[in-house]
Amino acid sequence: MKLTAEHQRLTEYRDRKANWKKWGPYLSERAWGTVREDYSPDGAAWDLAFHCIPLALVDADFAKRQLDLMAREWYLHPNGQLPAYEWKFGDVNPPVHGWAAWRVYKIDAKQQGRADRCFLEGIYHKLLLNFTWWVNKKDTEGRNVFIKPVGRGWWPN
Repeated sequence: MKLTAEHQRLTEYRDRKANWKKWGPYLSERAWGTVREDYSPDGAAWDLAFHCIPLALVDADFAKRQLDLMAREWYLHPNGQLPAYEWKFGDVNPPVHGWAAWRVYKIDAKQQGRADRCFLEGIYHKLLLNFTWWVNKKDTEGRNVFIKPVGRGWWPN
């Protein structure tokens, strides 16, 4: 019998091969609704950001909830890092959630005829914390030059 991704993570934790609990409560697939192994190449949190933009055209409230979910205290590390992948929370992903939040905000405003500033204000400081963490992680020498993440050769410097 093939283990589901959820059962595999629990087994890895039990066997002390992975410590996902250092991030706090488990990020269940039921909560992380738009990123799944069956149609996301690696279950990355930044895929969720990209998924939310076209999703906002269909259900902007759900897209906003998905973005807000990643910035909640349950998943956003106190240092500002967002979990990277379902299988490796501690890896580094580019800070694309801010851009996605802005696009979802603009799409929703156009559809509703009014802007949801509460959404934008609620997520702004959390994503600013994430961006600051990312800059400090990727620009360790303070030269404003960023290194391409390993395995993501197409991401611009």
